[in-house]
Amino acid sequence: MPRLITIATLVLASSSLAAGVAAAGPIPTSVDDHRATVGFDVGVAASSGDTPSLAVAAQAGARLSPRVAVVARLSLVQLGDTILSFLGPALQSWVTDRILVAGGLGLTIDGPYDTVDGSSTLSIGDGPAVSARAGVAVLARPSGALMVSIEGLALLAGDGETLVAAAQLGWQY
Repeated sequence: MPRLITIATLVLASSSLAAGVAAAGPIPTSVDDHRATVGFDVGVAASSGDTPSLAVAAQAGARLSPRVAVVARLSLVQLGDTILSFLGPALQSWVTDRILVAGGLGLTIDGPYDTVDGSSTLSIGDGPAVSARAGVAVLARPSGALMVSIEGLALLAGDGETLVAAAQLGWQY
């Protein structure tokens, strides 16, 4: 059953991206004029063998040009009683007026958020992490863009490699 839910989640996200590209017009030029960029995403994540779970991400950075930015990104994924995260720099590019691609190399943050005895541990830099993301602006205004995106994470932690796929809805200024 978890595998079926994972497949359904990824199909829904892919079809949303395709529908957004088909219906989208150009981004207002005032969005391209911002020097800084900030954004956040919330969605569903899945990893092999786990049930779908919450995915949350935030980023802030600077535009190098109207279509390219360097951001610091934090992507959090809850898997069972553990939170795995990507923390690091990412390069993002608007390859068209509506389609964004991004990727980065960073560190894995690994830690349980709840333990039986009430204690918690957090390990930053437990291993390398990779983030790859593609998204489409489904609604664009001078104050920012509403994005539908898919993010893939490869996280190396103490117990091995974890591959995660996330379908997200977000806003980017």
